[in-house]
This record gives sequence, structure tokens and C-alpha cells, in this order.
Amino acid sequence: MTAMLSALPSWAVLSEDNIDRTVIMLSEDMKVLESNIQKDLQRFEYRQHAFRSHIDNLSEICDEMGIVMYSQDERYLYGTLQATQALKNVIDQIKSQRKGLTLLEQDLTAIDTRYGELSQFLKSIEDRNFSPDARKALQNSLSVADSLQRSLQSYMLQLNRDRAVYKLLSDKADKLEKYNNSLVLNLQMRIFLTGNESLGELLANFPQRWMEFTDDLEWRFLTGQSDTDDWNSQEDRLYDYLDLNNWIALIVAVCCFILTRFKRFCPKWMIGKRLYYSLIFGLAVLVAGFLVIRLIVGSGHQFQIILLIETELYLLALLIATSVTLRIKGKGIGRAVLSYLPIFGLTFLLLAYREDLVPLSTVTFTAPFLFSVALAFQVAVIWTGHKKLDITDRNMAWANLFVLAISFFMIYWGYTILATMFFLLWIGIETGLMLIALAKKYISRKRVSRDSMIGLAIRLLLYPLAFPAIILLSFVWVAHIYNLTLWLSELMGTPFLNMPDKVGVVSVSKLLAIYSLGVIVNYVVTMVKSLLHRNPEYRQGRVAVWISVGNIMAWLLYVVTVMIILDINKAGLIAAIGGASVGIGFALKDTFENLFSGMSLMTGRLRPGDILQYEGERGKVLNIGIISTTMETEDGPIMTMPNRQLFEKNFKNMTRNNRVELRHITFDISADNDPKMVRRLILDCFRDIDGVDNTRKHVVIMRNFGSGVMRVELKVWIDSEKYLATEPAVREAVFEAFRTNGIQKASFIEQIDSKGSTSIMENNRTIL
Repeated sequence: MTAMLSALPSWAVLSEDNIDRTVIMLSEDMKVLESNIQKDLQRFEYRQHAFRSHIDNLSEICDEMGIVMYSQDERYLYGTLQATQALKNVIDQIKSQRKGLTLLEQDLTAIDTRYGELSQFLKSIEDRNFSPDARKALQNSLSVADSLQRSLQSYMLQLNRDRAVYKLLSDKADKLEKYNNSLVLNLQMRIFLTGNESLGELLANFPQRWMEFTDDLEWRFLTGQSDTDDWNSQEDRLYDYLDLNNWIALIVAVCCFILTRFKRFCPKWMIGKRLYYSLIFGLAVLVAGFLVIRLIVGSGHQFQIILLIETELYLLALLIATSVTLRIKGKGIGRAVLSYLPIFGLTFLLLAYREDLVPLSTVTFTAPFLFSVALAFQVAVIWTGHKKLDITDRNMAWANLFVLAISFFMIYWGYTILATMFFLLWIGIETGLMLIALAKKYISRKRVSRDSMIGLAIRLLLYPLAFPAIILLSFVWVAHIYNLTLWLSELMGTPFLNMPDKVGVVSVSKLLAIYSLGVIVNYVVTMVKSLLHRNPEYRQGRVAVWISVGNIMAWLLYVVTVMIILDINKAGLIAAIGGASVGIGFALKDTFENLFSGMSLMTGRLRPGDILQYEGERGKVLNIGIISTTMETEDGPIMTMPNRQLFEKNFKNMTRNNRVELRHITFDISADNDPKMVRRLILDCFRDIDGVDNTRKHVVIMRNFGSGVMRVELKVWIDSEKYLATEPAVREAVFEAFRTNGIQKASFIEQIDSKGSTSIMENNRTIL
């Protein structure tokens, strides 16, 4: 280690307690620093070169997207939305470069300032009386510092030129962003508010709309970019790959079906479902093939989007087929698949419109026909066989009918694109619900206990997070199809309550984060409680206090985290709490007393599972809450006691001292009996009875010999939880021993005492 440290260069001058030696050491370090700074400047040069290259590339893309944006026709809704999002991505990349430029400028400025100040300071001390060696070292240090500063100044000049270039690009991006935002706003107004022609207006102007429909199709597919040799060659190449992928998937499905016809190659779980498992394998190969084709095709933006949408479409088909096949027996699978055919066929056509970027006129002209056919098909499916469907598929069939009907009425009033969005949103939600149904079927077959580790995870974590996740992912899927992803992310992140100085900042994304965090905290707290409750020590109450305190602390941390997420106004909150604390303190005086009393009880005086005797009642402590303590009395009812009263009054803890108590049984016999024999009979007759603690010494005391009656008192140690059964058993054993050995006229008197107590309860009454 010493050798390594001695070989390392010095990065800063240390005090030598003498200015001459310090200046000499500065000169030595400046030689090393000059070499290191030159290396740093080379790294700065690499960073500047990378920045310039990135800016040049972004400038080219920005100009290209400007051409695309300013040439968009709003009739081509899909293409326009696609172009707006692509431009938004480029603009975001341009804006992100500002941070890199700022960091580069800060680093260079810091070094330039340091060596400029060093040079000025060294010049200011030149007139000091230095030794010859120190003066020479001072001049060398000045020379190095000036040289470094000149090098840094040249880099600063280059950086200023880069800043000017970036400023021009940023201004161009701002102008494009302004136009892009206005275009997106117009499209959103058209989709969500104004809509298109209603169905009645469309039918009234049918000849003109038919003519526009045919013209738009010709313009889209037979003219312009779509009719160029380069575009056609690329498109033909893509569809050749797609056709090859389809053939491979078909061959895999057919081979799988043929092989499973032989018992030797057919697993038991595929018997009766060969056709459907073959379909699943074929769809899986198809989806995997789309991913491979995306790698082969490369970075062609439009073709990448087509492949991504195709992947999502057939992944949807794969999920539906898998869910139906695994949930249902062989005979009902075909009927269930048929019930999903109308919505899948309609989804296929709508996504094909999106892939081909068809004009808006094509969508508005054909959507009423497509949705009406799908609606009629769905009615026919329900009419002919909904009673034979599985309960899940039957509910889905009715829900599909309902969604198709709503979408059709939306189209009737002219909101065609909004109707397609609503329909595709439901398709995403339906897919998620089918996956949950599949999971529930699997769980029911495995017979997972509700309170097991897996059961708790499913009930408290999986299900509560699954439903919001399904809805959120469905919105993201629809936004991705219509190229509104960035708009959706901005919408979710935009606060609908934005008053940081008064209340806080609330947005959809923050609410989702708070909900998810709450679910996770609840699951963790419940899981820890469950694990601790299964610990045998919990019954003795040794970990109960940690459960209660830990539960309070976990939720307090959650509340603090929520305040941080929502950016709650801390000063205002503290002032509000301070102003209300006096009133709250008086109003909740008893509550606070119960809280602190409960904490005191939990820290040692009382634990869940203890046998408690309080105000004439005896029972088992079930729970010590922050406000009250609950106890199950011996005769059955549940008794609740405020912690404050329990803390202030005396009570007996019958089980805290080794969970046993001393019971007194008194009876009279004739004084003619032999005391030694009576003592031996009594002590030997009950030792094998369950609940008797034989580790302690039992005592028999003889009293009152003068009146011809001998009073015998038995002191026996009995388990506090079993005394109701053990004490009568002891009496019966003593009675049987007396009868067997000829000792008659035994009269029992019940008395009680706990361990360490010598008092006997009055009136021979047992306190439960």
C-alpha cells in the first residue's frame, strides 16, 4: 500500500509549514497537473465532439420532421398522429442536450477559474523575499498556469460556438413544437369533442361519401409515397417475411397436431385438447417470428410500427386461446373461442387500418358497417349458445355485446375514432380479466389456503394491484396504437390540483403511486403479523407489543411518504396542526390517555394470552389495542375494557408467573381418621390428572381437631387455563379415594387463591 501511494501523482499541494518549500512543492505538482489537465482537456474535446455529432444528427432529423409535419393532411389521422409523436420525441431529445451542454460549460468554467485565480495570486506574491529555488519554482508554476489557462480559453471559445449552434436548433425546435402542439390539440378536439358526421348525415350524403372513400383509397395506396419503387420494394420485402412467418407457424401447428394423434407423443394434459394446444403453439411461433422480423427489418419507423402492432394483435389471440384452453374442458373450448371471434375479427380490422395509415374517410365510412356486423354476430353467439358457455366466457360475451352496442351508438352520433378507442380499451381490459380468471382457476385447483403465504400474497397484493394495472396498461395500449403515448404520460403527470403553497400537488400518477405503496405496505404488515402470530411465543404475548408498535410505525411512515409524494405544504400543515392541537387535545383527552395506557400495558404488565381477573370477571386477554383491551370471559362473552381504567385499577394476572396458580380445596372429615393416611391418599390420587403441575409441591394441612371434625385443606398447583376442568377432576379423584378407603362424610368447600396470595375468597364463591 505504501509503494502504491508513493507512485501516485499529487492532486493538490499540502502545507509544508514554510512558504519556500510550499512554492517548490507547487512547482513539482504543477508539472504533474499540466499532464493531467491535458488529458482532461482531451476528454473534454471528446465530449464536445460527441455533443456536436449528436446535435448535427438531431438537426438533420428535426429538419426532416419539419418537412413531414408541415406536409400532413388531417384526413390522414393515423399518419398525422404518428408524425406528431415522432416530432415530440425529437424535440425532447433536443431539449435533453441542454443539460449536457450546461455540465460541460460548468466543468470547463470551474477549471478555467481555478487556474486564472491561481495565476493572479502567484503574480501578487512575486515581490516576496523567496529563496532562489523558490523563485525559480514560482516562475515555473506561473508559466504552467498561464499555459493551462490559454488552452482552456480556446476550449471555452469552441464551447461558445457550440452554444450558439444549439441555440439555433433549440429555437427551430420551439417553433416546430408550437405548431405540433396546435396540431395535436386540433386532432384531440376532433377525436374527443367535435367528432365527425353522424350516421344519418353519412347516409344522406352517401353518393358523395362513396366517391370520397374511393378517391382517398386511391390516393393512399396508388399514388404518392405508397406508389414509389423504393417504398413498394421495402413493403414487398416486409410482407415476404410475414408470409414466411405465417407458413412456419402453420407448419408447426400442423406437425404438433399430427404428432399428438399418436399416444406415444401425446401427454395426458393434451388429450382431448390437441387441436387447441396446436393452435397455441402456432400462435406462439407466430409472435416469436414477429420479434425476429423486427430485428431483420431494421430501423424503418413505419415497418417497425406495423410489426409491433401485429405482435400485439397475435399476442392477444394467444392469450385468449391459452386462457380458454386451460380453463375449459375439451368439448366447450370451441364454443368459447367462437364467442370471442366477433371482437377479435373487429380488432383485427381496426388495427389493420392503423397499420396501413388509411384516411379518416375510410374509417368513418366503413366503421358503422363493421360494428353493426360485429354486433349482429355477437347477438347470434349469445342467442344460440350462451347457456352452454363457461360462467367467465358467458359474462365476457354479455360484456362484449354491451361494449359493441355503446361503440355503435357513439359511431351513430359521429364519434367514430373515439368509439374505436373505447372498443380497443375494452379489449385490453378483457384480456387482463381473462388472465385473472385463469389464475383463479389455477389457484382453486391447487386449493391454496386463504391465510397461507401464497393466499395472502394473492389476496392482498396480486388482486389489488392487478385491476389498476390492467386498466392502466389498457390505456397505454390504446395510446400506443393511436400514437398518443407522450400525451397520455403528460396527462397523467399533469397536476389537477396544483397549489404547493396552500395544499399540495396532486396528479393521476401520484395517486397511482400512493395506492400502490399503500397496497404494498398493507401486504407487508399483514404478512409480518401472520408470521409472528404463528410463532408459539406469540401466545405468551412476547412479540405482541412489537406487532402493535410496528403496525403503528409502518403506517406513520406511509403517511409521511404520502405527504412527500403529494408535496404537502409543510409550513401550512404544521401551522394548521398547531392551531388545532389545543382543541384536538381537549376533544381526544380520553383517547390519548387510553393510547398511552395501552402502550404502558403492552410494554410488560399485560400480554395477549394472559388469564386476567378484573372486577369480578375472569377471562383470557385476546388483544391489547391502542384504545381498549378485549378479553374473552370464561362464560363466553367478550369483555372490552378501556386501557385507562385497566391501567389505573388493580387486576390479577393469573398466568404471568409460569401460568400456574395455587387452588385451595377445603373439606371436613371425621377426626377418627388417620391424618397421615388421609394426607397420603390425597397426594397420590390426582398426580396423573391433566392440568396438575407436578413440578411444584402440593400441600395438605389438617386443622380443627377439637370438635370431632378434622378440617383438611388441599393446596394444589393447577394450570390457569385448565383449572375449570382440572379442579373438578381433583375433587372427584379425592372423593373416589375416600370412598375406596372407607372415609365417609367428606364435605367440600370451594376456595381460591393465586400464586403468592394467602387470601381466601369469601362466601365460598369462585371468581371466574
